[in-house]
Amino acid sequence: MYEVSAEFRQLLESGAAQRIRGVVSDVGGGEYYRLSADNISKPQFTRQCTTSPDCFGVGQLYTSTMSVKILGVPELARTDLRGGRIVLAFSVEGAGSEWVPLGTWNITEPVRDSQNSITINAIDNTSKLDVSIPSEGAGFFTFNTRVKEIEELTGLEFAQTIEQLEALAGRTLRGNAAYGNALYPTCRAELCAMAQFLGCLAYIDRSGNIAFRKYGDNSTVPTIPAGKRFKADLAEYSIRVSAVSYTGRWGTTIKQDTAYTANTGLSIDLSDNTYLHQPSPDVEDGPEDSYSFSANLSRILDSLADVGVWVPGQIDYYGDPTLDLGDMVTLSGGINGETTSRFLVTGIVWQFRGPQTLISAGAGTEAYSSVGSSGSAGGSSGAGSTVVHTASWVMLDLDFYGYETIGQQLKELGELLIACAEPVVVVVQITAVLHGTTAAENELRILVDGVMQTVYSADTVAADERRTVSLSVPLSLSDGVHRITVEAKGNAAIERITGAVIGQQIAEYIGDPTTTADYRYHDDTVDEYIGESTMPKIPQQLGGNDVHIIGSGSFAESDIESVAIPDGAEEIK
Repeated sequence: MYEVSAEFRQLLESGAAQRIRGVVSDVGGGEYYRLSADNISKPQFTRQCTTSPDCFGVGQLYTSTMSVKILGVPELARTDLRGGRIVLAFSVEGAGSEWVPLGTWNITEPVRDSQNSITINAIDNTSKLDVSIPSEGAGFFTFNTRVKEIEELTGLEFAQTIEQLEALAGRTLRGNAAYGNALYPTCRAELCAMAQFLGCLAYIDRSGNIAFRKYGDNSTVPTIPAGKRFKADLAEYSIRVSAVSYTGRWGTTIKQDTAYTANTGLSIDLSDNTYLHQPSPDVEDGPEDSYSFSANLSRILDSLADVGVWVPGQIDYYGDPTLDLGDMVTLSGGINGETTSRFLVTGIVWQFRGPQTLISAGAGTEAYSSVGSSGSAGGSSGAGSTVVHTASWVMLDLDFYGYETIGQQLKELGELLIACAEPVVVVVQITAVLHGTTAAENELRILVDGVMQTVYSADTVAADERRTVSLSVPLSLSDGVHRITVEAKGNAAIERITGAVIGQQIAEYIGDPTTTADYRYHDDTVDEYIGESTMPKIPQQLGGNDVHIIGSGSFAESDIESVAIPDGAEEIK
């Protein structure tokens, strides 16, 4: 929980009038406009897990989205707001009140509702974590050096020092005391592995920094009485973490259990976590029993077992913006045959001057058989149904330019076709290392379907200077197929550039299927495309022969925008 004074909490619980204020910054980070309650209408935010919000799991990453309507400020321009930032704070009226920060969000596509109002949608800094980790980082690495690398690659800071993280983990995290031995593809995946190793959750805090915390680690456990709730939809079972396990490369499975029986809790498998694979000081290599798996698993289990028992479900009540992800609250009023029930907060939907929804993750559909009941239903028959949502994201692969300069003419670095199953907000994340050859301005541009969305200007990169540029651009896309393109110009060399498109219900689009009737060909060679699709996918075979050669001028007379080449193609003339 966000710590506030006893006077503030009394005012909040008494139903005192709520207040809100905010600050909007432009894409360059400069303060653009201060907002008061007169300007802010219907603000609300959501905080939940990015992968399986209904299924509890250690090491999950939580993200926040926000929407708000800004009124009475016709001078606000959409072009200035896009890619900027909004910060909101909450208070109540009365002596002893204070301002509570609600969060920091990056503005996506603003929508002009009328001359005097703009609706802003925004997402927190989790979007900046989808930066790929350079391949040269593979191999041995320590926990504390990985913290520094994530900060460098993403431009984000960790809210806790390494000393504070050691106190959280109950062990040393520097040097050879904690390290990994395999490469994670992105900073997001790395952060989740680190959170697993700590037995914690990972999220972006109210200041926009990366933070870890233990589940149920709030010093004050508030009680939400039945009279304060609008709705309670709870499972007829209780849940707890009772075991963690790891299966190593030698096939041996090591499991740590609590004293509780198997049908009263969840068993969580951590086999993919490379931080657990750590040799004893006197052993270079060998089977799993020579490694300190058990000690690491015991520390993780201790952290999770301390959470105790909770009841999954969802409640709506009067609202408390001081609550955080991972908080434990008590529900009173006779639920599931008990006088009180403990409720672990793993999702929050908050509205200003409206009801607040709290979500508590359960076992998920596939784990019901391992969950006991705290009600009269018995077993897991009263568990109900759970829908598991998965965030789908794809990587945007860009060309590597070595130490060659780009040039003053715009040059396309790479592109990606994505298919959106429904209207979505995606985030395009680009990270590049620029190496100055001669002092000059450099630009990176992101386009959607040929329309420029944003430009990053690296004012001047001096000769022999290296500068890491991180560009995170939220975009609103309609359903259908879209082309994301990255262009650049300038005198600097691009030593390394990576990119990702992150969003739910999206997939890489690899072209429209075509048949032999769409081509003229001979043997294993494509001679001419005569189909109608502007994004064709060449079939694996034509006339019974595997396609090995794409002939010169095969698409010269067509209007194609892109073409998907089959895996067996060996030559493009």
